[in-house]
Amino acid sequence: MFAKAYALASCFTQPLIVSIRLYDRSVKCTGGAFIVLNEEGWIMTAAHLWQSFRAFQQHTREREAYEKQLQAIEQDQSLTMKQRSRKLREFKPNPAWVTNHSFWWAWDDVSIKEVRALA
Repeated sequence: MFAKAYALASCFTQPLIVSIRLYDRSVKCTGGAFIVLNEEGWIMTAAHLWQSFRAFQQHTREREAYEKQLQAIEQDQSLTMKQRSRKLREFKPNPAWVTNHSFWWAWDDVSIKEVRALA
């Protein structure tokens, strides 16, 4: 019975690998699966596999704001060199920011064109 179910499901169930790199340069990976729904290429997977992608989008905005603030401190002519150095030392990035994100959808060079979340 299991062998028959596996043979059937393996025709439309594929692996999904999610890889991220953090600001502290560590790399993390997780795995999941997706199912192919039709011949047009529609797929379905679990929503939690997208959490790191949403974090990547949020962290990109946060990193951009951090870089702007950092640049403002570096260019602030009203600060002495000592004050500027102190502010820069106190102004720390978040080591857990997601800086790179990648999905691997069972084959190389596969990309998702449209995402819809079902509630």
